[in-house]
Amino acid sequence: MLCKDGYKVRTVEHLLSALEAMGVDNCRIDVEIPDGEESSVEVPIFDGSAKEWVGAIKQVGLKVATDETGSSCE
Repeated sequence: MLCKDGYKVRTVEHLLSALEAMGVDNCRIDVEIPDGEESSVEVPIFDGSAKEWVGAIKQVGLKVATDETGSSCE
């Protein structure tokens, strides 16, 4: 579980494993909590492996992070 500012994101293990497997060391993931829901959300676990997440990462692709001036963060 990841926690920040009173919000909790549960079942992140498969997503984090997929990010590691794909060599991702810097990313931003926005998680939406539906209106009226509590301050925690569960990340989909799909088939119980990181396979679906790896596929999703491959689909959107990877790029080098840049700062506000456009310089590489590598």
